[in-house]
Amino acid sequence: MVKKSEAPKPKRSFRVTVTCQVDLELTQDVIDTVDDAWRGKFHDDVMTPEDVAAFIGSTFARGTHSIAYVDGFAHLPNDAVDMVNLSWEAVAKEVT
Repeated sequence: MVKKSEAPKPKRSFRVTVTCQVDLELTQDVIDTVDDAWRGKFHDDVMTPEDVAAFIGSTFARGTHSIAYVDGFAHLPNDAVDMVNLSWEAVAKEVT
């Protein structure tokens, strides 16, 4: 706690770059779920199998580790997606 007579110490600024890598295994049913009807209801920019993997991978990286909780995939069994690896790297640099 800072006493009233003491000036607060200046804050230091940092830029932190966080990189996440998620390795997934998807069944063909997961990829086939994404069709025009799915895109019309959920995400119209998910077009390729790589887009599907990126969408699911980014959701898993944020803490959802079950396909049942991903928009538009609740009808699939949990073993339709296996998260094989999740790794993080953070690098901080002081900004002056």
